Amino acid sequence: EGKRFVLQGGDCAESFSDCESGLISNRLKVLLQMSLVLVHGLQLPVVRVGRFAGQYAKPRSTDTETRGEITLPSYRGDLINGPEFSAAARVADPQRMIRAYVPQLLDRAQELRAARRELRELLEGPEYSREAAQMQFDRIRERTAGLQALAQQMMLDVADRLPPEARTEFMAGLGWSR
Repeated sequence: EGKRFVLQGGDCAESFSDCESGLISNRLKVLLQMSLVLVHGLQLPVVRVGRFAGQYAKPRSTDTETRGEITLPSYRGDLINGPEFSAAARVADPQRMIRAYVPQLLDRAQELRAARRELRELLEGPEYSREAAQMQFDRIRERTAGLQALAQQMMLDVADRLPPEARTEFMAGLGWSR
């Protein structure tokens, strides 16, 4: 309807080495500067969408790449295989998915531990009226449940991308079955 302008910035696919705070910060600054120019020029609100800090997969129009007489699987991004033009690098490797998602899971786990600490301090802390304590408890419980669900879904997403035998081992290591 012409009420907003969407500005999307970032790479088609990043390498693992691109996920570094300085690079991400610079990309955010460029996206913000571009949006300010657009807001001023178009006199419309701008919706900013950043494709960085975790965009490791690369869509391809063909499944293979040929150089000279050699045909190999296409590079599909660091999430799937390596960019080097060699048979070893182009094999899909599930460990790459784990490398991509484990840092996010660790962040969620830290948030979960912080919420649990907050809950423990609340329950062991000074006396509150029942209603005030209940409201704080409910807020922490909801946040904790949401973080647990997010972490579990991320782990299931990783597991779903693994071959069946690796999935079984991966989930057994977590103490889960599916």
